[in-house]
Amino acid sequence: MFSAKQLVVLGLLGCLSSLKAEVVLNVNPGKSLEEPAVKHLKVSPVNANEAPVLKELKSVQKTKSGDTLYGFVCTVGQIKTDSLGCVGSDSVAWPSEQNVELTVSCDKSNVGRIITYVEVHFVVSTQNVGCNVSAGSIGTSSIEVKVYAAGTNYLEYSSLFYIQ
Repeated sequence: MFSAKQLVVLGLLGCLSSLKAEVVLNVNPGKSLEEPAVKHLKVSPVNANEAPVLKELKSVQKTKSGDTLYGFVCTVGQIKTDSLGCVGSDSVAWPSEQNVELTVSCDKSNVGRIITYVEVHFVVSTQNVGCNVSAGSIGTSSIEVKVYAAGTNYLEYSSLFYIQ
């Protein structure tokens, strides 16, 4: 597998297709999220040993249209190795506020590796966010993490899945 430094070089060369995380983005304009109510920095753990940690980052930025963007990171696991198994990133903007559910996942069962740590960095135009593990778990070969943002008109994210 590749170190984070190697991924920067590989990303520039377009060699990351085998590491691409699976991503699903659901957008529900004007509707409530199907998951439990999203509250500021709400975390919904699968079990106590694997509770996701959601932190608001200090960097806040303004867009050209005057919107404030907030940065967050959702992490799961304890052991951040040097090997990345899956990565993903993208950004999207909407003309009006949306309720967004981002699902990122990594499956390494075909190569016999286990997921040890997950980081999902994301930037949105709301502080009404949450994250949880929706399938799989740390210490197994696959995991799925969902990030929620209610009332945002922007989403930028990067997901990193560390393996052993």
